[in-house]
Amino acid sequence: MTAIFSIKPKYAALIFSGRKTVELPRVLPRRIYPGSRIVFWESAPIKRLAGIARVKTITKVPTRKLWKEISDTSGVSREEFDDYFAGVEQGVALFLTEVVEFNRKPDLKFLRHKLRFQPPQSFRYLSRSEIKCIQHNTA
Repeated sequence: MTAIFSIKPKYAALIFSGRKTVELPRVLPRRIYPGSRIVFWESAPIKRLAGIARVKTITKVPTRKLWKEISDTSGVSREEFDDYFAGVEQGVALFLTEVVEFNRKPDLKFLRHKLRFQPPQSFRYLSRSEIKCIQHNTA
């Protein structure tokens, strides 16, 4: 399964530099499992596809335990982590591997023209036609 996650540009930069090796969704997407692919959408003000990674492993544990496990690889401060997971008992971490930054990064205008593309609020699954278009236009 391939999903697209919307992330802030600063976190995309950290992922592609290798300093952020884990993605932290507030809830575990039902169809994401080790081996799934995640396409990263850089949210405003950039609004473009950024790259892709594979999910190596998934952890779902109490947030206090999760912070201890991912604090060095999350790319977020303790304050950001606590704000993001406020009210959530179990935190989710998707550990990333095979991270590739796209050579070409199609923007929203291009993708809307090609696919009637709608960027995700947080994440969504990609259709086969979207995957093919992304592969063709990012190499």
